[in-house]
Amino acid sequence: MAKRKRLTAPEKRPETHADPRAAPDGAASPGAAPKARTPFGAGAPPIAQVTGDAAAQAALAEVAGALSAARAEGRLIQALPLEAIEAGHL
Repeated sequence: MAKRKRLTAPEKRPETHADPRAAPDGAASPGAAPKARTPFGAGAPPIAQVTGDAAAQAALAEVAGALSAARAEGRLIQALPLEAIEAGHL
């Protein structure tokens, strides 16, 4: 049998492109926007980013549907003016 070659992770290379908004001493400049963090990390494979976005959209749709249903069924607490309350309802 042939020996299998052991695979290793690629080494991280330092960034070659400097951020023009960064301060010269390496500290973030006051006008620079913070770097966005993803739940999968900066080096996430594209499929992980796509599935993460799809899951976020599905979760948002589910929450929006639940709120719409609660509002339609009267299970949502809402601020009402006193004139809208009927004293003899119950």
